[in-house]
Amino acid sequence: MSLSLDDKLLGEKVNNYCSSSEDEGDTDDCDKSEEAAGQGEAETSNGSVVSSAMNRLPQREDVVDEIKDKKLSELLDTLEEDDEFLTQYRQNRMLELKNSLERLPVYGKVSDLNSETFVHEIDSTDPGVTVLVLIYELDNDECKKVHACFQELCTEYTHIKFCRIRASDACLSYAFSRSGVPAIVVYKNGEVIGNLLRVTRHLGTEFYTVDLENFLVEHGFLPDKTVGILLKSRLSVNGTLN
Repeated sequence: MSLSLDDKLLGEKVNNYCSSSEDEGDTDDCDKSEEAAGQGEAETSNGSVVSSAMNRLPQREDVVDEIKDKKLSELLDTLEEDDEFLTQYRQNRMLELKNSLERLPVYGKVSDLNSETFVHEIDSTDPGVTVLVLIYELDNDECKKVHACFQELCTEYTHIKFCRIRASDACLSYAFSRSGVPAIVVYKNGEVIGNLLRVTRHLGTEFYTVDLENFLVEHGFLPDKTVGILLKSRLSVNGTLN
């Protein structure tokens, strides 16, 4: 099965590489891949991400309406009263987050993908799991360094699915194989949520696993470990940690 370059891999950014006139040998393959991409693959929308975020807000229309009608002095008088509700809501949310994390699959390794397995591996992954795909080439030293970082990170973030695929296996152009790697594409629920082309541009020539880790955390593609520590501590203090 050919990859869907624009919908499944790198989005519109990849077209800049596949349309290069330097890649006469690659053009036909990329065209075929794009034709096959339109068959049988579900379309996705960023609207679902916004909708999901909105659904996490507390549904308290009665409270909202009441607050709208109150003056500042009245709101100050009810802060202590509302705090009990908010505390309980936060407590329930923390417990919900803890339980949802525990239900996620455990990986702990870097999986190799190819043109036959790529789409299936992305689409069949649990919707709650973040998938990080390294696009690499064998003769690229920067790719080797990022892969080494992936091998360390996958043992620390076991609920994250780490994968890699060669640019040539993904039917990407020669220009991309030379100039676009190492690239990291991030998926969740089958959708691309992040494109990091030649990620080493942001890390410099000398970087370590912690540098890539911090970069991914800052961009929201890896969970912040301190949040998990605080969550566990808060639940333990409140006696809700099993």
